[in-house]
Amino acid sequence: MAANNITRQGELERILGSLFDELKQPSWVALVDSNGFTVACIPTDPIIDQDRISAMTITAVTNAERVLDELDGGNFRYMSIVGAARQCLIVMLGKERLLSIGLPPGVQPQTTFGSIRTRIPDLLQALSRRFKY
Repeated sequence: MAANNITRQGELERILGSLFDELKQPSWVALVDSNGFTVACIPTDPIIDQDRISAMTITAVTNAERVLDELDGGNFRYMSIVGAARQCLIVMLGKERLLSIGLPPGVQPQTTFGSIRTRIPDLLQALSRRFKY
């Protein structure tokens, strides 16, 4: 695809795909907006339905923000919900976007932060950039 034919969706999927490839056996890497919609997801057909990923992301963050408010804990940054078979890492990317990542239960969330940190500027740029298509 020529550089001038790049779409926002294609660029977001490329960036999320790069993050997916860098992480330790992720089940999904999804960009979710503050209204609970999946903006982009890799793979496009994850083991958990995209609608469920976005719904659980918003629900978890809403509850976490309420707890943080009660604790005077400040602004939400990230959370990890870990179960016996899988965990969900959710990272705030500003007021309007969240990154939801499905990981195996043994992966320490901190091991993903370097890769996430290098991709955040690319994601934010792709979200703010004007695309022709």
